[in-house]
Amino acid sequence: MEESIEEIVARINKKYQDKLIDGKCEVCGATVKYMQGEKEILCNSCQDQKETHKRRLKYLDYLLPLGYKNMSFATFDKARTKDVKNIDVALGVAQRFVEDDTGVYLYGAAGQGKTHLLVSALRDCVMQGKSVKLLRYSSELKNYKEKGLKKEDFFDEYSKCECLFIDDFGSVGSKDDAIDILYGILQKRIENKVGKKIFVTANISISKIDDDRVKSRVIGMCTGYMCHDNGVDTDKYINVIELKGNDIRLEGRL
Repeated sequence: MEESIEEIVARINKKYQDKLIDGKCEVCGATVKYMQGEKEILCNSCQDQKETHKRRLKYLDYLLPLGYKNMSFATFDKARTKDVKNIDVALGVAQRFVEDDTGVYLYGAAGQGKTHLLVSALRDCVMQGKSVKLLRYSSELKNYKEKGLKKEDFFDEYSKCECLFIDDFGSVGSKDDAIDILYGILQKRIENKVGKKIFVTANISISKIDDDRVKSRVIGMCTGYMCHDNGVDTDKYINVIELKGNDIRLEGRL
């Protein structure tokens, strides 16, 4: 009598199960069945975590340009930036960004460590499973028309993620449509109710942005409140931080 598909599958599974032996997961120690000769012994949960970790690393590799790939909190050397004003404050804010609900605006001249902090925070967010987008003003914004994108499409691309990272704002000037693009993205994020998690690095202070609508939204997204034990939020803080010091690249400290 010819076997059914179900019977064939059951027979193959039984033959496979008969060859399994008992062992312990190399990560958590849970009891598992494994095939002799396997390189790793992992339970289903740890195997899933490993695959998730791989996917996130792969996304980081896709997201980050070559010059950014080695940037992380682990490679951020405070000794190189010890003379940069407010660097400790900026480092602390960047390290808390993955858990915080408040945006960050770091500004200052080139070579202060701004991009390194941004990429480090971005890396944490990706590895924690947050949805992330990176907008590099110096390249992507100037070329969006060449990509055939309308402004509305550009707004949508950067307005739906949990965490938006904008690097080098102001590098293309503040009097062209760069301001309109930033306003459109921030307004769309407000409409989509995705929260205030933006991380911006810039070479201009907020006071030098030529559009009050953009100023207001950036400050609003970078303003948070300390929650006290009684549940009342009273202590306001604004994550707008100026980094000021000598260019660590020009001094050979990078």
